[in-house]
Amino acid sequence: MSPYRIIFKKACHLLAELEHIALWAIKQLNFNLSKAGELRRLQIAEFKEIQNEAYENARITKSRTKFFYDQIINEKTFPQATRF
Repeated sequence: MSPYRIIFKKACHLLAELEHIALWAIKQLNFNLSKAGELRRLQIAEFKEIQNEAYENARITKSRTKFFYDQIINEKTFPQATRF
């Protein structure tokens, strides 16, 4: 099975030379599709974990920045204008 077929689940018509090289490489690596799928699921889970950490760090940074700038703001009171 070619990498193209694994990813897109469609047949890819290669030149005979390339097809033999692909088959040779697959046999050489003793390609186990279930093991590769499990590895890919682990990689996706790790990526999602890193992504969640990045979102959390961005939220923390934003809240700290807001807190810092809120301390700098001075509240001013303006006297009410009297009507004539």
